[in-house]
Amino acid sequence: MPNYDILRHIRTKQPYINIKTGVKIMAKIQFKRKIETVRYLHDKGQIAFTGFKVPKIKTSHCDMDAFRSHPRYGAYANSCMFTAMINSAVKKILGDYVKLEKKLPDNITIDTTGFLAVVTIEL
Repeated sequence: MPNYDILRHIRTKQPYINIKTGVKIMAKIQFKRKIETVRYLHDKGQIAFTGFKVPKIKTSHCDMDAFRSHPRYGAYANSCMFTAMINSAVKKILGDYVKLEKKLPDNITIDTTGFLAVVTIEL
């Protein structure tokens, strides 16, 4: 039996929405990083920017139940290729280093209230 959710997305190019429940399918990646302050050397220690390095994403960072039901990543959720696919998607969105002063897309939230910043990415 074909998966009608995937066929509907291919035909209409809308966000992934479950036809039966009407709920948008979003899978989350969440990790914690320490925020670093980068300073200029030649300007007497003036702050250049604050940010953090994006780690290599593993399955422990991912909500695997949501990824198993995701139309794009569901078929690869239990394979060896999954981490490579997720790392390339995160690298396209964030790059190697995230600057907190830079405007980020809507599907990324960064909580900097604690000692470590909690980064949540919705795919």
